[in-house]
Amino acid sequence: MRMKLLEAARDTIRLKGYAGTTVDDVCAAAGTTKGSFFHHFDSKEQLGIAAAEDFGVMAKQIFGTAPYHAHTDPLDRLLGYVDFRIAMLDVELSMYSCLLGTMVQEVYTTHPQLRTVCDRQMTEHIGVLQLDIQAAKNLYASEAICNFYSPQN
Repeated sequence: MRMKLLEAARDTIRLKGYAGTTVDDVCAAAGTTKGSFFHHFDSKEQLGIAAAEDFGVMAKQIFGTAPYHAHTDPLDRLLGYVDFRIAMLDVELSMYSCLLGTMVQEVYTTHPQLRTVCDRQMTEHIGVLQLDIQAAKNLYASEAICNFYSPQN
C-alpha cells in the first residue's frame, strides 16, 4: 500500500501541484483510506518527501540505463540525452513533467525539508549531465573556438 500511495502522490501532485493535492486526493487515487495513509506517513509533507525520494530513484533507473550512455563520445551522449527526453513526450503532459520541479517551485520557502530533498535529487541528476558537458567541452570547445576565430570566418 505504501507504494500505491507514493505512485498516487506522484501522479496527483504532477497533475494538481503540491498545494492543490490533499491527503484525500492521494487516498482516492491509491484506493485506500486515510487510516492506511497515516499508517505509512505522519503527514502530507512526509509523503511528499518520500515521493520525491522515490521519484529520484525511479529517474536514476530510467536515465541510468538509457541507451545514450553507450556512446563513447560525450557529445553523442548529450545529444542522445536530448533525444531520449524528446521521446518521453508522447504521453499526457502531467505524466512526463518532473515531480521534483513541480514541488520545489511551490514549496521552496514554505517546506525546507521537502525543498532540500528535491534539490538533492535534481542536483544528482544534473551532476551526471555536467560531467558529459565538461567532457564535450574539453573535447570540442577548443576546436570550435579555433574555427570561430579562423581567418575564413
